[in-house]
Amino acid sequence: MTFSKQEMYRPIFETKGAEEWEDEEKDWWNREITIGNKSPLRHLRVPIGGAATKDLSSLAAEYHNAAEVLIHTIRAEPPTVIGCGNVLLYLYRHSIELLLKDIIPEGLRRRDHEFSQLAARFKSIISEDFAGEVPDWIPNRIMEFAEIDPRSTTFRYNEHEAFVSGPTYLIDIVHLRAAMNALNTALVGARAVMILEGPNSKDD
Repeated sequence: MTFSKQEMYRPIFETKGAEEWEDEEKDWWNREITIGNKSPLRHLRVPIGGAATKDLSSLAAEYHNAAEVLIHTIRAEPPTVIGCGNVLLYLYRHSIELLLKDIIPEGLRRRDHEFSQLAARFKSIISEDFAGEVPDWIPNRIMEFAEIDPRSTTFRYNEHEAFVSGPTYLIDIVHLRAAMNALNTALVGARAVMILEGPNSKDD
């Protein structure tokens, strides 16, 4: 098996003004397979880090959007879902986690992935700082994920014993997408209202 020089030696994390690499035949083939030989995005690059570093809500949107792209692929080729179920669930779960952490004040955020505690803190903030009430379906949906993947190790490593030794679950992909879009919309909306109104609005 042979690899092109780019496949073996070209850095993944390049900066502006980085060394220009001359395409070999295999590199052209890779581009054609990835984005199409006649694509105007032939030298497509995505900025990350530095000035392009995203806040938590934008990062959450990125994970959610990645799940949506995967859903689009599954729609075109349904058998694809068999090979990416854990990844799809992880992308949606992590997007929710990032949204919740963005809603929680930075000083109260913990450096862990405890979903149930995030849900509880979210409810507490809405109640105590905004005199609001969180509809039951929102924490219930978060807790549904928390029971299966409490610490973000289930879908990544299959390390949750209750999941590994428990029943086999059947995920309705259409329902999953609808439910995750509803939850995403609710959390993004709550975040927007919280930013607009500010805390302690119950004292106004």
